[in-house]
This record gives sequence, C-alpha cells and structure tokens, in this order.
Amino acid sequence: VPTTDGKAELVFESDDKGRRGGFRATYVGTDNGCGEDGLCGGHGTCEGGTCVCSDGYGGLSCTVPHCLHQALTLADGAKMISQAPGEPLPPEAECAWSFEANAGETIRVVVETLNLEAYDGLKGDRVLIRTAGNDTNVQIQAEATYEISSSSVSLTLETDKNDAGATYDGFSATAYSVAACPVADGDCEDEGFTCEDGYCYDLSGGSKRASGCTCAGCDVGSYLDDATGGCEACPAGTYQPQAKNTVGVSSCIACSAGMDAPEPGSALCCSEDYVLVGQKCAKCGTDDGDYKLTGTKCDTPETRTVATLEIEKGFFRFSPEATVVYPCPEKDDACGGWDPSKLVDSEDEYYGDRFCRDNAEGPLCLHCKKGSFRSKGDKSECKSCDSHGQLALQLVATVVLIAAWFAVLFGVKALRTRFHRDWFEAVAIQFVFFFVTMSRFVGIHQITLPDPLFKYMWALDFISLDLTSIQSVLRCGSKVTYFDFLLFWTLLAPALVVVVVVFAILRGLVTVYVRGPGVEEAGAPPDPATDSRRGEARFVSDRELEDEEQLPQVQRLALSVQRDLDAGLMVVFAVLTMFHSGICSTIFNTFNCSINYKIADGQGSSGLRYLAADYTISCSTKYVKRPRAPVEYDAYYDADSAAEHAFYETYATVALVVYAIGVPLTYVAWMLRARRLARDEQRPVDDGALAFLTRSVKPEFWWFEVAALVARSLVTGMFLFVSPGVSLIMSFFVIVVHRTLVLQFRPYASTGLQLVVEALMRATFSIALVAVAVYGSDPILDSTTASVVAILVFALNLSVLPFAYRAWRTESYRSVARRLRRREPVDIDEVEALLGGAHKQDIAEVVRKCGRHALRQAFDGHLDDKDWDYFTHTILKLEGVWTEDVAAADVLQWHVKAILYRAKAYVRSHLQLKLNAREVDASVDVVAGPLRKSLVGGASPVAAYQKLGRPAGAKALEQVYALALRPYFFLEHEEGAVVGGLVRTMSVLGLMQGGHTNSSLLASMSRSQLSARSLLRNSGSHSSPVAAESKDESPSKVAERFKHAAKKISAVSRVAAKERPRHLPRFLDLALVAHDLNQRAQARIATAARDIMEEEEGGATLAKLASFDLGDHHQPALRSKSLHAFKEEVGGAALEVELDAAVCVETLHALATAAFPAFRAALEKLFPPDTEGVELECDADFAVKAPARMRAKVDEYRRENETVWPRAKRLSDCLRASVVTADAARTVAAYEALSDSGAFTVVRLKNKLAEHAKPYCMHVNLKFQAPGLAAMTVEVQIVPKAIYSDQKTSHRLYTVARANSYAAYRGLAEEDSDDDDDDDADVAGDEEDLGVLTPTDARSPAEVPVWKFWARE
Repeated sequence: VPTTDGKAELVFESDDKGRRGGFRATYVGTDNGCGEDGLCGGHGTCEGGTCVCSDGYGGLSCTVPHCLHQALTLADGAKMISQAPGEPLPPEAECAWSFEANAGETIRVVVETLNLEAYDGLKGDRVLIRTAGNDTNVQIQAEATYEISSSSVSLTLETDKNDAGATYDGFSATAYSVAACPVADGDCEDEGFTCEDGYCYDLSGGSKRASGCTCAGCDVGSYLDDATGGCEACPAGTYQPQAKNTVGVSSCIACSAGMDAPEPGSALCCSEDYVLVGQKCAKCGTDDGDYKLTGTKCDTPETRTVATLEIEKGFFRFSPEATVVYPCPEKDDACGGWDPSKLVDSEDEYYGDRFCRDNAEGPLCLHCKKGSFRSKGDKSECKSCDSHGQLALQLVATVVLIAAWFAVLFGVKALRTRFHRDWFEAVAIQFVFFFVTMSRFVGIHQITLPDPLFKYMWALDFISLDLTSIQSVLRCGSKVTYFDFLLFWTLLAPALVVVVVVFAILRGLVTVYVRGPGVEEAGAPPDPATDSRRGEARFVSDRELEDEEQLPQVQRLALSVQRDLDAGLMVVFAVLTMFHSGICSTIFNTFNCSINYKIADGQGSSGLRYLAADYTISCSTKYVKRPRAPVEYDAYYDADSAAEHAFYETYATVALVVYAIGVPLTYVAWMLRARRLARDEQRPVDDGALAFLTRSVKPEFWWFEVAALVARSLVTGMFLFVSPGVSLIMSFFVIVVHRTLVLQFRPYASTGLQLVVEALMRATFSIALVAVAVYGSDPILDSTTASVVAILVFALNLSVLPFAYRAWRTESYRSVARRLRRREPVDIDEVEALLGGAHKQDIAEVVRKCGRHALRQAFDGHLDDKDWDYFTHTILKLEGVWTEDVAAADVLQWHVKAILYRAKAYVRSHLQLKLNAREVDASVDVVAGPLRKSLVGGASPVAAYQKLGRPAGAKALEQVYALALRPYFFLEHEEGAVVGGLVRTMSVLGLMQGGHTNSSLLASMSRSQLSARSLLRNSGSHSSPVAAESKDESPSKVAERFKHAAKKISAVSRVAAKERPRHLPRFLDLALVAHDLNQRAQARIATAARDIMEEEEGGATLAKLASFDLGDHHQPALRSKSLHAFKEEVGGAALEVELDAAVCVETLHALATAAFPAFRAALEKLFPPDTEGVELECDADFAVKAPARMRAKVDEYRRENETVWPRAKRLSDCLRASVVTADAARTVAAYEALSDSGAFTVVRLKNKLAEHAKPYCMHVNLKFQAPGLAAMTVEVQIVPKAIYSDQKTSHRLYTVARANSYAAYRGLAEEDSDDDDDDDADVAGDEEDLGVLTPTDARSPAEVPVWKFWARE
C-alpha cells in the first residue's frame, strides 16, 4: 500500500471469536528523491533531493493542497495554514498541529486569519486549542494573540461541508516559544525583562516576548492616550487584547470581516450571534458553561451587548448584567420578552418586571398585581378582578364541581341494591385515587405535558379539588398564600372529627332532652325494604328506636352520640383516605424550593429560591443566603416570607410524620386489631370505619389498599428530598411496582373492579412515562413526537370509561344475582365460588331474599310448580348460604313479633288452657316451630316458665317465650344487672377499636334488632331496674352521670368481653319464615272450612255425613294365607321386616301401577273433565305412591309396635286421587257419586270437614279391582277448592318449616322426594288451629302485620 505523504498508519483490530494464525506485515521506506523542481507538483522546490512545499501544500511531492497533521518546531515560529492561496477551505476535514515549547518556555499563538463558517454548536467550522494535561478544548473566537501557559499545545481545525457559493479565507496562525515569566502576572521589569510598546521582552535570549509578565499600562480593551496620559477605551469596532499596555490608539485592532466589537473597550471581536461577556464570546440562544443564554438573540448590532440582549417571549432575566436567562413556565403568557423595537428611551433598561405583560410581576412574572388574578386555559395570564365574567366563570365552575361531587355521593347512596352501592362506591373511590394522585404527581414535579394532556391534567387539578389551581382567584378577595392551603389540608381531618363530635353531642342532646324518644306505632313492624336496602350502613336516629324508651336519658344520649360518631367517622376516614396523597403532596411541596436564581455574574452559589408552588414566598435562608448586592435583590427577596417559610417547614415536618407515616401505620394497627378480635370472638371481621378499604378486596389482601396508600404518597413527592430528577424516576419505579402487584395478585374480589383498577393503572403508567420522556432541558421526545404520544396517552386515559362500563356489565356477581332474581339457570359451583370471596355477604343476601320471596309467593298462591322446583333445586342447594352460622340476633330479629303473636294466638285457641310445664312444652311446636331444638336447657320455654314462678294463667305464655328469647339479644343480665346494659349502651370509646366489640353491641344493632329487644323487654317482664330508672333528669346531672358512666366502661367491659354472641344456622331464618306462613295458611284453611260448613246449600248435609270404618280398609292382596306361608317357608320372623319392605311394598307398587289406567278411567267416568264445579286431580306422578315413601310408612308402623304382619297391608293410599269441588253441595255430590258407583265400594270415610279437624277434607277409602288384577284399597280425597290450594301451599311450606337446620332439610327432602299426603297425618305437621281469621285476614294475608316480615325484596 504506497503512500504519497510520507506517513502511513496501520491499525490491527481483533474480536474474541476464536484464534487464527495472527497478522504480520513489513513496511519499506523507498527513496522518493525529487532531483528537480518539476517533481514537486508545481507547488514546491527540490532542495537536496527533497521537495520543500509552498504554503498550504504538503505531501512528498507537494500535491496535497490542504492542511496536514504535522508536528512543528518553534525555533523561528511554526506556521499553520488551513489551505493554499486560491484553494477552497477543505471540507469535512480535521487538521491538527501540535508543537512543543523549548525547555523552560511557554507558547504564544498569534492568529492572523480567522474567516470560517460560523459554528452554532452543531454545524459550522471552528478552531480548538488543547493544552497538555487538559482534556478541555477551547474555541478560538477572534484574530488575537493567545498566551498559553503550557509547554505542549495542539490546535485542531474542524470543518463541515462547505456552503454552496460561500468562500472563506480560512485559518492561519503562527506559534512561538516564548520566555515564561517566573511569577504569573508578575511585573515585567521587576522580573528582569524589558517593556517595549506595551509588551514584555526577554532581550537576553534573542529578543523573545516573555509570556505571563505584564507591563504597567492600560488594561485590555483600552490604550494609553498620550495627550491626557490616561487610559481610554478602544472605540467600537476595535479591540485590544493586551493587558497593561502602554501603546497608543494604534494598538486598538480593527475587527476583521464578519466580526464585531459593539461596545467601546472590547478585548475581543465576536462573530455574529455571539455576545462579548468579559473576555469571552458567548453564543446567544445556547447555554455555554456558566452562561445560560437560551432564549436570547444577538443577531443585530443593537443586541450584541449583555445589557441589550434581545429576550424571547417566554423567558425572563433579573438584571441587565445577568448572563443567565430563565425560561418561564410553559403555557404561561405572562413573560412577554423584549426586542429593540420596544426601546423608546435609550436610557431604558429591560429586565425583571419590564418583561412581564400587564398586571404580572415578580420572578418569572408569576405574580399577579393587586386587583388581578391568573386565569387558567391555553394561555395563563393575569386579568383584572374587575373582569367579572372571567372571575364569575371560575367561581361558578368551582361551585358546580362541588355540587357534582355531592351529586355523585348521594347518587351512589341512593342506588337500589347493596351491590350497586358497594360496586359504584369502590369504583368512585378508585377514580378519586387516580385523579388526586396524577394531578399532584405532575404538579409537584413541575412537568408541562404537551396538549391534550396539559388540559387533561388541568381538568384533574380542578376535579380533585386542588385549591392551588384557584389560588390566584382567591387573592382577589384577600391575601392567600400556599401556607393557607397547607393549613387547610392538614387540619381538615382533625376539624372534621371535631365537627362530627360536636354534631353528635348536640344532636343527641336535642333528641333526648328536647324531642324525647319517638315510639313506633304499636304492633307496626319496621319497613323491611328500608332496612334491606341500607344493609349494615343503616344508621337510625334515636327517636326511631323503640328500645331506647327503656333507657335512662344519659344512656340514650351516649347511644345516640356513639351511633352518630360511627357514621361521621366513616365519612372522615373516607375523605382522609381519598385525599391522602393530595395532603402528602401539599406537605412535600413545603420543602420543594425552586432552582437557585442568579441575578448577576460572579455570585457563586448565592442567589434566590422560591417556593415552587407559590413564587410569592421566598425560601428560608437554610436553602440560600441573600447576598448584599446587587440592589435588584430587594425587588425579589421577601425576608418576612423567608422567615415564615422556616416556621412552616417545622410545621410540615410534624405533619409529614403524622400523615405520611402515622396514618398508614394506624390503619394497619386498626385492621390487625379487628382481625384479632374476630379470631378471638369467632365472628366475622368488622373493620368499622375502615370497612370501605377492605370490603372490595379479597380477605387475604386486606392490607393492599394501605400499601397502595403508601405508594401514592411516594409518587406525589416523597423522593423530592433527594432531587426532582431522582424523585421522578423513583416515582415511575413505584408506579411500575404498584401496577405489577395489581396484575400479579389480582387483589380485588370483584372482577369488574379489578378490570377498572387495571385500566386506571395503565393510564397512570402512561402519564408517568410521558412525564419522564418530556422532563428536563434535553427531553427524550421532541415537541412534535411528544404531542403525538400525548394524544395516544389521552386516548388511553379516555378508554378507562368504556372499560369501567364493560366491567360493570360483565361483573360476575351482578350476572349471577340477576339470574337468581329472574329464576334463570345458574352454575351452582360459580355461586359457591362467589360465596368464598368478598362478595359472600352480597350474594348470600340475594339468595336469602330470593328464598323468602319464593315462600311468600307460595303462600300467596303465585308460585307455579316450575318456580317451586327452582326454589328447591337451585336456591336451597346453595349450602354456602344456608349452612353458615350467624349471630342469633341477626336471625331472630325478624321473628320475635311473629313468635309472640303465635303465643297469644295459642292461648286464644285453647280457651280452657291452664298453664303448666307440660302445656308449655306442648306449645313449642306451634309457637317456635323449627326453633324448638335451639330452645333447650336454660333457654327452653319450660325453664323460662319456671323462672317466672310457674304462673297458672294462660296469658303468661307470651312472657314465657319473651323470657326464653331474651338471651339471644343480650338481655339476660338486665334483671338486677344494670351494669351490663350500661356497658352495651355507653361504650363510645369502643368505636375506636376497629370493630363492634361486645361493649358496643347495642350501638351496632339494626333497627329490627332494637325493635325486637323492645318487644322482648316489654313482654318478658312488667318492670325492670333499667326501665324503672328516672328518665326525667335535670341537665345539671347529665354531665356528672355521663362522666361517671364513662369511668365504668373500662372496668365493666372486661366482664362483658367474656360473653360470646349465640349463633344459629342461617337456614333457620328461612325455616321460621316458612313456619310462620304455614301457620297463616293453616289458619286460612280452618277459616275456609268453617265457611264451607256454613253454606246454606249442602253445608247441613255435609255435616250429617258421619265418619265410619267398616274394618275392611287393609289391602286385600296382602291378606292371603299363602303369603304368610311363604314368609314362614323362607325364614319366618327373622325376615319379616325385609319381606315387608322388599316384597310386599314392591308388590303393592306394581299392582298400583298396573291398576292406575283403569282407576283413572273409572274416576273420569264419574267426574268428566267438563263437570261444572268438580275437578279431578289424578296424575300418575301423584296417584301412585313411591316405594320409598311406602317403606318409610311401613317402618313407622313397625316403630309403633304393630305386630300384625304384613304391616304393608295398612297402606291404604298406594293408589290415590283428589276430587276438588267448588262448594259444600258438590262435595256431598262427589261422595254420593263414589258410593253409588259400581266400580268402587266405600270401606271407610273420614269427614274431617264435619269434624272441623285437619286436613279439612273427606278421606274416602274404597275397594277397587282393575280387570285381570287383584282387588286393592284406594283413596280419594274430596276437597273444597277454597281449601285445596291452601293445602298444597301448606304442604310446600311445611317441607321447609319442619327442618331446624340445612342438614335436616336435605335429609328429609331425600326421604320424601315424592311429596304425598298420608291418610291420617296432617301434611303440614302437628300444627294447631290458631283460631278463626276474619275474611280480610283469610283473603288478603298481605294486610296481616306479622306477615309483612316476609315481604322483603
């Protein structure tokens, strides 16, 4: 590879990919002697066989027409030339010259030519000087002499592509090795040198100029005026680089073409777009070291001085000497800038407030003058407070926003179902979290997002009640600073607590001592629709509670105060939690001061800092001290606000500990205590006033919202104590971690809410990502790209709304609840899965309501067979609902009134009843029904009867049951133990314990429980110590009694805490509903039976039909002697049970099945389908009795010690039918048709109608023989229609009412899956006739007060 410039460079590069044979090369230097000048390319001469090139040419043959990398000697001065004469400047070149000074000397560089394309920081041409041991390049700005205190120097010329049509003279300079002054800046003559023409020379070394020593004379930029003997500034357009010169005006050097020195006394000439600052040319429009000139222009002679720099719109500087220009906030139109056209008076100076538009002032024009306010929008500006339209618009918008907040709050509370309320409340809380957090995140980091995100974030500020967004408007009325908002947000929660306490006390005093307790109308049950809609959030006033009538005034006051505190504190905690990140951000902003603003050069670290959230406040001297000069500081420094800031920093430190650390720790401690109490007391967890945080998450993630609370506080400024940039990155990291946890754990129980939170987290992540991308002076995204990204992110944020709607529509719980209400098919496993999550109570409530509604419809006769099957095969198969053990008071609260009513009715139906233990026990099945097995031991009615002293009067039966039920409502200690009642009504302190403890049971009870307590107290005793206390206490005694009662709380609560609430299976609630409705149905049947017997036509005849038994009603087919012989032959008595069940029952079933067609045909002949007033019910599913049921009856006969075998012969209803008649006359006619028929022979008649005995029908047993089959006994029931429908209803209700637990129900249901009516047994159980009901009661049961308990929806 030959070279022509005498140099070659060979570079060997290798990677780590294996080994090869290596590399080897040889270089040879050949003789390139010229011999004659013609061999030197025409640009040099041949001297001694070597070409000596002309200036600007190089190479062995002088053929390279541009600068070369050269190592020069400085003996007589080293010449550096960029190009040969007449040749263009070499494009895209990098020429370097390096040289060493002689020993003990330094280097002087004299630049003779500097005519290059201006360098703007990115493109253009430039010459750089680098000295030994210094990696910093210094750009040569002018044709001047440069003294370099270094023994080794390199100069580099860097060029880019030449501009078309542009020619430049290029660069030329000479470097000299000069004597070094022994003392830097020492006096020339004192150091042994000689001053001539203002320069210092070392004459001993050949008249070399000494570097570093100065001669007495004029400073740079000036010359010695011989006429005056003084120093005068060089005129504009010239410069003087020599310090302490004694040369005349001739030493002022004229600036070369393209250079300028606009002010007299310049030490340098600067090119266009540069301004001379001291002895350096600083480029306008860019930042260069300590000079921050972005936002300035100096492209005209009038703007090339520091004092007259043109300041662009949107920038601000504090003084005319300042070489630091600061950008004003984006989207703020207050900084108007300045250009020479504004200069009216040449003496005017434009800086500081003079840059601000009308009504604006202060640093960065961020203040509005008195009487004006800053409007928000595309361009923020200060407008006069007299602009009523703008001011009114902002105030009206604020009022409308507050009204909208209340509309959302009350709108959620007014929703129809608990699920709707809980779901929308949880979603609304998550949206508030998002609004507040994102608003404060962007605000505290002072990020100006591109449109439309800027407007979006401004809207979030407004929606999230960021009061700083209306701070300027408030100043129209008074002086409002950021510290006022700090006090407002940090004192809001304590103030709300005080308001809640005062309101609760005043309301209690008014209720108890002014209005007195209101008493519900006697016998009127609570409105169940209201209670079921309110759920556990139902808080009732004192006058609504009948129970409080029995309490002394001081206890009623305490109960009222505690109940209102419960409700109020829940609101306070909700507000505190939703705005917690905003409160923390307000606290953090107190420590968030602006950058250090410098007013003039040479200040070092001195300057001014302002509170970033409010530039009217100067930061305390802890951050930066105010220098004594320049005087412009007086206009921008407020010593009073700096001192005030120091005070509020201390206050904010305390608030930070309370809110950022104390609140989350308190929440965790509260929730942990609630879970410990639940575990110790074996009850569900109740987080009390913090339930809104835990009810929307899965039980195992009860802590998640507290963790999210901490994350949001970190995002909104916790890391600002490090630096704004670090805070932004760490906040972004926290957002990523939070989003990852949401996606990984899926902590929210509701799938719909989980989708909403995920969508909000996506929106949060996208905003934070854009914030990182546009942050700082050198953002990742340029303005155009940032705007496009902002539009995409804004669209992503808007997509949260359809996501929320989709989540609402696809919510699994909502779908299941809707299908259950509509009686549509559901997946049992899906429902059971919901019962295992946070929606357990919601879905259980829906199932319970559907069950009660089905029973009510059955009672009203509006439930067809299909709906009844849905009830039994879907609703009652949800074990997770019915097997749950709950507090007994929650079950019995709805049944106390019905139980006491039945006790009274039982007495009325037994006119000659004399009460004793046996009669009390006999009444339990009627009065308590399925509750019988729970009323045992000391809680049994017999035990209660004995406690009452065994009264003989029948009317005492109601007191017996009231006393038996009192322990379920914590009333067992009220007789003779006022302390127990006191604890349960006075524990105001208990509400701060994270849940309903035993000492606050009364306050936590629902209205229905309190009403039930009143009934039990009133019915259970004629007087009690509590009730006997005086209710008319003087006001002077109230405070004393209240204080005395409060002192007893801690002591007595230890006794009360030992009690555990009694529990009952939830199924018992449904069984008691069925029992009560069955009693009502039986009463209607009895009333209808009396009406039938009193009919004029047929009633008397029906009464005369007496019951009889011919003794021939056993099954003829099982009375054969051969059957007995068969038994004896196969095993005798040892197998008679098995033969009875397997052979006899199956034989009867086969016989009935074969005879059924003939049986039905015979009946249809007697009672054709078109017979008026007579209907035949003879379906195969009902007519042929199932073998399982027959075997159960046979086993029952065996247990009755029936010795005659086969016992199956007593089954007289293996084949059966019902004849439904319209009235008494047709009932008699139906019987006569059967008795006169040749196909049937009557063998037994039970006229229960005439006897007024259950089941109020005529049981007719007949002998019937189908062709080709053995004869058999069949049964036909003749039932009046008014009774028949209620009998079917009663039978359905009885299947539920007879079971005292879900397990018992399932067992009984399996036993008699083929529901039937036995010949003698009452299908509704051994129920008592509770007397004759009025026609209204019989025909309109919904009007009977007791039944209204089961009309809940």
